[in-house]
Amino acid sequence: MVNQLKTSFVMAALLSLGLSTTLESLAASPRPPMPLGKVIAENSINKSVSPFNMRSYIVVLDEEPLVSFEDHRFSRDRDESLPSRSPKFAARQAQAQLIEQQQNAFVSGLGQDLPGAKTNLRYDTVLNGVVVQSNVPDAQDILSSMPGVKYVVRDSIVRAHMDASLPLIKAPEAWSLVGGRDTAGAGVRVAVIDSGIVPEHPMFDGTNFEAPTERPEDDYCATVDPAFCSGKLIVARRYTPSDINAEEIDTPYDRDGHGTHVAGTAVGNRVTDSQGTELSGVAPGAYLMAYKALWADGSGSASGSTSGLLQALDDAVSDGADVINNSWGGSASSFDYQLYTDVFSRIEAAGVVLVTSAGNAGPNASTVGCPACAEPGLAIASTNTQSSSINLSVVTLNDVDFPAVPGGDVVHNTDLTARAVLADSIDSNNDDACAPFEAGSFDGGIGIAMRGGLTPDGDPCYFYIKAANLKDAGAQGMIIMNNVPGDAINMGGLTDLTFPSVMVDLNQGLTLYTTVAEGDDITIGAFQRSEVPVGGISSFSSRGPNFEAEVLKPDVAAPGSPILSAATPSTSGSYVALSGTSMSSPHVAGAAAVVLQNKPELSATEVKSALVNSANPDAAIGNAGTTASVFASGAGALDLESALGAELLFDTVSLSEGCFSSCDYRLVGRYTGDTALTLSMSLVLNDSNAAVTLASTLAVTPGDAFEVPLTLDVSSASEGWLTGRVIIQDASQTISSASVPLSILVGEKEDAQILGISGSITPGTASTVVVDIAGAPNTATNASYNVTITSPNGLTVDEASVTERLNNATSTTLLGNAASGTVRWSGSLSELSGAITSESFFATGLSLKNDFESAIGNELDCDNIIAKPDGCDDIFWGFEVAGLNLQIAGELIETLGISTNGLVVFNYTDEDASAYTYSPQKLPLRARPNSIIAPFWTDLVFGGNAVEGDVYFGIVADGEDDWVVIEWWNAYQWSEEGSSVTDPSYTFSVWMKANSDEIYINYTSLDALPTMLSVGLEDGSGASGISYYFSGTGETPTANTSHRFNVDSFKGSATVSFDVQSSPIASVTDGSMSMEIDTSKTIDLSALTTENRVDDRLTALLDVSGQRYEGTLPVNFPAGEMAYAIVSQTEHGELALASDQPGSAASVFEFTPGTGFVGSDSFTYEVYDTANPSHKSAKATVSITVEDNREDSDGDGLSDAKEAELGTDPQDADSDDDGINDGDEVALGTDPNNADSDGDGVSDGAEVTAGSDPNDASSQPSDGASEEAATGLPIWMLYVATSLSDAASEKQVPLTQTANAKVQPEIQGAEGSPANVLRTDRGGRPLL
Repeated sequence: MVNQLKTSFVMAALLSLGLSTTLESLAASPRPPMPLGKVIAENSINKSVSPFNMRSYIVVLDEEPLVSFEDHRFSRDRDESLPSRSPKFAARQAQAQLIEQQQNAFVSGLGQDLPGAKTNLRYDTVLNGVVVQSNVPDAQDILSSMPGVKYVVRDSIVRAHMDASLPLIKAPEAWSLVGGRDTAGAGVRVAVIDSGIVPEHPMFDGTNFEAPTERPEDDYCATVDPAFCSGKLIVARRYTPSDINAEEIDTPYDRDGHGTHVAGTAVGNRVTDSQGTELSGVAPGAYLMAYKALWADGSGSASGSTSGLLQALDDAVSDGADVINNSWGGSASSFDYQLYTDVFSRIEAAGVVLVTSAGNAGPNASTVGCPACAEPGLAIASTNTQSSSINLSVVTLNDVDFPAVPGGDVVHNTDLTARAVLADSIDSNNDDACAPFEAGSFDGGIGIAMRGGLTPDGDPCYFYIKAANLKDAGAQGMIIMNNVPGDAINMGGLTDLTFPSVMVDLNQGLTLYTTVAEGDDITIGAFQRSEVPVGGISSFSSRGPNFEAEVLKPDVAAPGSPILSAATPSTSGSYVALSGTSMSSPHVAGAAAVVLQNKPELSATEVKSALVNSANPDAAIGNAGTTASVFASGAGALDLESALGAELLFDTVSLSEGCFSSCDYRLVGRYTGDTALTLSMSLVLNDSNAAVTLASTLAVTPGDAFEVPLTLDVSSASEGWLTGRVIIQDASQTISSASVPLSILVGEKEDAQILGISGSITPGTASTVVVDIAGAPNTATNASYNVTITSPNGLTVDEASVTERLNNATSTTLLGNAASGTVRWSGSLSELSGAITSESFFATGLSLKNDFESAIGNELDCDNIIAKPDGCDDIFWGFEVAGLNLQIAGELIETLGISTNGLVVFNYTDEDASAYTYSPQKLPLRARPNSIIAPFWTDLVFGGNAVEGDVYFGIVADGEDDWVVIEWWNAYQWSEEGSSVTDPSYTFSVWMKANSDEIYINYTSLDALPTMLSVGLEDGSGASGISYYFSGTGETPTANTSHRFNVDSFKGSATVSFDVQSSPIASVTDGSMSMEIDTSKTIDLSALTTENRVDDRLTALLDVSGQRYEGTLPVNFPAGEMAYAIVSQTEHGELALASDQPGSAASVFEFTPGTGFVGSDSFTYEVYDTANPSHKSAKATVSITVEDNREDSDGDGLSDAKEAELGTDPQDADSDDDGINDGDEVALGTDPNNADSDGDGVSDGAEVTAGSDPNDASSQPSDGASEEAATGLPIWMLYVATSLSDAASEKQVPLTQTANAKVQPEIQGAEGSPANVLRTDRGGRPLL
């Protein structure tokens, strides 16, 4: 890339002032410095890939599907023709054309965005989508970024989920209310999407049925085999996979048997089996529609693809189904949840009741699969149709009883009372008893531990391991607390069958844990064999909490084990008993048909409420023999008789949200009864510490809406799930009672989009912490946002540094408190304010290149065939523009990132710069890039193939103001074949006035618009923005027009920043060490170091509308090990790490002085973090003294051994008689064996006395004469005379100290006049 800086000046343009002047005549105006551009990223990819190993994806497009335009709930009278029946028919037809156009455009765009991809299925009724096959590894990401795409789901395989049940749901009582068993559900169409149907089975005999006149003309019966259908079986379709098992047949006929059994349970005719048992479906009078989307796979089960099942849903709605049963599903994921929530919500809104099996992954928590996970529709749990016998026990603590489930096969016939011992009170790291305890630590007690965990070896911690560890430590019994919501379970695998072991559920366990005190006795009651009555929740039935925690699933429970129904001819007999939620779901589907027959005016959501909120909670039994939890049975057990009498129809059948402190909720619905009533209300929760505000009565009036306010104060409740049911009863029994289940997650939520905290804490310095606050869902714009940031010990808040930045927000509190280590902010946030409007300005329709070329300061040079032989494609070009004071929505623009694909990213991040932009998106969008100004976003190229085109950056002056201009000049849409001059081209620009927020998009010349094109604006998080035009929708861009961004503010947000001061990673102190001459010695620097470790986190808490969000910033230093660095080395020896130390933790250093060295030395050290070497302590110094303490016969400061080395006389303190003893001479550096070391004729002693240098011959006493010549006295006499007579001689004694000398010359004297001062040598002898 070559960036050329234009040298010409900017010409002012005053056309907007209406002045009669030409552009050439405008005078040049001063302009700000021209920013220089930098290519940040080139993100072009290989857009041509050969097909291989194709994977399948379901691509959901954003145009509304046809079901949104079908008033389905009024279509149960099928005698009228379609156009007159549907008031939305014309709109539906128009929408069908839009869907077709969008799908065609999407498919045509695949060639450029995902070359080699194939399409097969298309959906238009319940879903606007296309199935795409591609082998490209990141195909899902590429498809997600294509224009018009809402989301993409990987196609997957889902599987089928697998008498006395009818009385359990009170079907006989209900039949009597609707005209009898055989006509129950008459006229209602029930679609069963499953493994097909056996049409000749007696349960589907159509002899007594008259098929409706309106039936599809393209199903199997209409196009292949009319005899396959009958008066009862009115539609049959199949969705053949690419490869079917050998046992299968490519027709709607059921070879697996699952679909036939399900259909018989829902709508089967009344029949009598070979044993004389009379049975039928729940709605024998209903029509059956069979859709074969599950295929026998040779494993004894049936499975199918998501894409095939979606097609079946699409067809079922188009074919006029009133109820759809889905006894199939897979695991839950965010993509599946989004897909099925989208599809099911549309189907439900069209008046079709959806019933889905919850899954067979129980009894563990959070096992509800998808599509049952979706909020629309009903998710069905399973109950048993036969009683069973189980062990039960009761745990008693301080006269409070806790129901408990004994371990499997364990025998315990008498109560056991002993001391309660919490496992974590013995070992805080072993609360799950997965590791052995110290012997005797539980002596005579009952151990209480958590479920789950891993052994020390990382293996699963089975129940028998916990029991063995507790018993080996002396425990007499074991109580396990469940670690997931829901019922306690039967602990299997226990090997010691005489060791009393029980489990309590999570909430009971938490109560027990917080209640027990040291020394309390606890009792495990004797195990009692108990009969669990009919209606117990099946062990295989999947439980909540749901994948999406704020959607309570399952909704209701129905019989599912064992269920006798129709079988395939290959089965022994025509009927078979099967178990599974697959069997419970069709009970509810049949019940829905009966309710619709009885009340055809009800909407799908009202039918759902009638079935769910009339359920009987007490008829669904949990493992402990008590009422099952809401996560096991939802509202309770299905009661069809009560459903027919349900007159309280709720908008939402359950309540599942989060709460931290005190939260207000509303239950809203419609009363359809004929008599005004006053009803009683109550709520029982699983945690008595939660405070409830609920009126005791509810007055309802026929035909009117009602509202039930509910306030929960959970401040004292335990964290986790708070569950219960609101029960509304009619004492007169005029209407059915209502049960509304609720599950409230007590505690904090984490969502960085709403509350984010960031910063880099550097020890020993002031570090800045930034907290970003954005709008939380389900809150009013005037809600009060209260944020508290808490700093851990070791970090001090700088009160003066606390600042806020508000964007469309109002603050009421901003306060830092160093003493408490907190920063508080309160305020409110508002919505986006502004719009994009069509508006002219002085440069409307003009071109930077064509009309203001002298103002161009930078260009990408895309048509330079040498620098850019292939032109420019997918380039991100960055500019620093902070000095120009450009603004948008109250925000200062500091950087501009220009994409060749027709968009600008302001204040871009690295993630923005690296994001692909070749596929335009409808704004706003959470995905990167964000902070978008999009004048003409599509996949563009410039230059190449000898076609002119470029991107320019310039500053234009209009006579008063400067304008930053970005122009895409002569751009072409990317194509695999390349661009040519005959292709459509586009010239457009963005104009941004300096020192203002005035921004325009300006269209100069536009040929035919690309199919995929986006124009609009987006904020930095993708939370708010404006879609001005997107692929045919909105204000169409046209040449010679301009449009202004009149945006005052984006969606409200606030940023709080402040500094925290921390200590260095360690405090170090000075030290010292003494040692003998010619020896080595070590010092451990860790003894001089105090570690200032911080392993904690900064915590931000946001409280709004009873919800709490939490954000954390870990603070961990030193992050690695502390290591020692020598800053300055010793001068007179070697300092090194001592041997035999781990390198990363070495703190012991060894000093070896130079041979014969005596005196002082030192070194300086510091501590640093091995993980972050820039994190250091202060510096400290260690002083070293090297002494020679061997025998010194003459007391001159030199040991006899040293004098032997030097050749001096160990018996004479002044071997050369120069007046300076030998030790001082060594210290001075003079020769102790030579009285005149420098040979200048003046003795060393005299030179020291006179102040000259005894080691420098050129340095002599001031007159240059020798002592004898100057004084007439011999040297020794001069020295003595001077010593005795000159008081100032104290300063002249040759006892010079050097930096390296440790042992100092001693000066001893008696108090008195100078005349009485007696000088001594280092040995203490008088000098005279």
